[in-house]
Amino acid sequence: MSDGNTLIEQQPCVNCGKPIHMFMSPDGTVFRKGCVHAKLETLESMERKAELLAAFILSRGAKKQNTDS
Repeated sequence: MSDGNTLIEQQPCVNCGKPIHMFMSPDGTVFRKGCVHAKLETLESMERKAELLAAFILSRGAKKQNTDS
């Protein structure tokens, strides 16, 4: 994206079926855009965000290690 945000996941909303996009900003903030339900946070969605963030950071670390050698 031109604003520097990285798309890390896209899923349909479980309530209405419209797409919800999860992004990571350059400063590491994870946020969602999409339907009205996208802003509703549950413990499950926060846990999912943490899992995605960890996987994203680990994948970036693996890429950096591969390019450093």
